[in-house]
Amino acid sequence: MKVASITTPLLAAAALAEKHHRCNCCVGGKIYEDYNRVACEDWSVMFPNSHWDDSIKACVDPGTFRGIDWNRWSRQCRKIGVDKYHYPYIDIHACC
Repeated sequence: MKVASITTPLLAAAALAEKHHRCNCCVGGKIYEDYNRVACEDWSVMFPNSHWDDSIKACVDPGTFRGIDWNRWSRQCRKIGVDKYHYPYIDIHACC
């Protein structure tokens, strides 16, 4: 019974996640390729189905029933932007 009570909320949260098949990070309304490439490479360590697509200049996860979770990607953008590029936290958001 405990397994069902724990997994049900997790499955519901996964079903409600806002998924996208391609994403970038925006800083002050602009997209910087080098920053996005680094964010995507770091992201791909955690989510190996994702990768940088050089033809569209975006991080992608195009598989059926997969995608990039907008909330997690936003946190990724902020983490990389603040830690590696020293961008102002408030100016960073996901562009999916």
